[in-house]
Amino acid sequence: MKLDNAIENYLDEVYALNDLSKNTVRSYRERLQTFANFFDDPEIDVTSALTKANLVKYFSRLRDSGYKKTTIYAKKQALRSFWNWAYDEGLVDEKHDIRLPHPPVPQTAYLEPAESKRMEAAAQVGTTCSSILHLRDRAAFVLLKETGLSISALVRVSVTDYDRETHTLCVNSSKLLLSDQACLVLDAYLQARTIKTQGIEGD
Repeated sequence: MKLDNAIENYLDEVYALNDLSKNTVRSYRERLQTFANFFDDPEIDVTSALTKANLVKYFSRLRDSGYKKTTIYAKKQALRSFWNWAYDEGLVDEKHDIRLPHPPVPQTAYLEPAESKRMEAAAQVGTTCSSILHLRDRAAFVLLKETGLSISALVRVSVTDYDRETHTLCVNSSKLLLSDQACLVLDAYLQARTIKTQGIEGD
């Protein structure tokens, strides 16, 4: 069975049997999709994907890409649960080797929801090319919040790493699936950036 199909079957079963919210299932899908994108092969089967060697390479890639420990922990949880399901279904012959230590304690304080909204609103001030810095900051803020990337990892990302058609952002050879909202914010910034560049060249 292809890995993508196995993930969808797993999510359907988890949603039906555990009375989970759609938001929770969507979070699981995004975490597992990061693993599927790691192979850059839509035809890879679940048996070939779920191996100890691939686990080592995958989580090493996440660390090298600047993911936070809390984000990596969440992805481990999702992958561990998926592997248990695949083993019970007879799709893999060996049990997972994913160890889950205690959840990491955040080293920095997180923004309160109200603070987060105020910061995002502040970054939206003006939508013309003269306010391109506002659009850039808003795009960076949304990406940091959605992907869990560190600031140091995000500043190394180029605009050419963003694929508008597939809604993905390539970070150190890993493709991160972005939400529609994140893509809208990125597109607004890139459009303003293009207009400004063309204006300068026209002068």
